Amino acid sequence: MRTTDFFGLGICVFSLFFAYYFLELYLKLDPCPLCILDRFVVGFMGVVFAAGLFVDGMRGRLALLGGNLFFVAIGFVLTGRHVWLQNQPLGEGSVCLAEQEQIEGFMELIRE
Repeated sequence: MRTTDFFGLGICVFSLFFAYYFLELYLKLDPCPLCILDRFVVGFMGVVFAAGLFVDGMRGRLALLGGNLFFVAIGFVLTGRHVWLQNQPLGEGSVCLAEQEQIEGFMELIRE
């Protein structure tokens, strides 16, 4: 059980470092409010995984599992909305503050 908590914590920490150091500092992409909310959700999931490293007993583990499932559900909703907004044509109520050129440049980098 501790192995999965350690692995989950590692993924959360890696994704937050990737978002900050690579996307923000290296590619100079400014995060929109939904990006920031997604990062908070991943951070909270990391806290739950870190707590799992110290909790013994099935009852405490189930409570942490419920907490992580809650944050996963919130993350799916936020990320789904984020992807939906980014795929809307410009000028049709797109609220994502990331500039379209930045998004297109990042998508080209992924395709390469």
